[in-house]
Amino acid sequence: MITIMPPPAMVSVDLWDEFTPDFGGLTAMRAEPRRWWVIADDDQLEALKVQLADHGSLTLINGGLMRASLIDAGWREALMVGGWFNAEDAAFAVGCCAGTLIGHVSVRMHVVSDTQCDVYFASSYRGAMEHHWQHIMEPAK
Repeated sequence: MITIMPPPAMVSVDLWDEFTPDFGGLTAMRAEPRRWWVIADDDQLEALKVQLADHGSLTLINGGLMRASLIDAGWREALMVGGWFNAEDAAFAVGCCAGTLIGHVSVRMHVVSDTQCDVYFASSYRGAMEHHWQHIMEPAK
């Protein structure tokens, strides 16, 4: 199964030093060594801003993104069709985040559970990505 929709409120947390914020129960995906993508509501963002203080910045990023949730035991295989990433590697486990290309589209993948991976990409590629995954994940006839 695949669902594609805009993600909930997301911010990029960019750090300027070695400080590591306490994300608590927030969904935090490490996108780069000093950058996290965080899903949070307004109240949670205020607390995160206070923590960051002089250590970094917080920027809303979800306006131009789409999130495809691949929900099925076959999501790993689906990510490797047209991609440049070994999603079958056991190290790519729950909580992991990785960036790669699928076709010519830059994506960021986040393993949510053993049966779900969320894939973030520019909203302008929605049609192409939806077509790609529906073709791959539909049952054989």
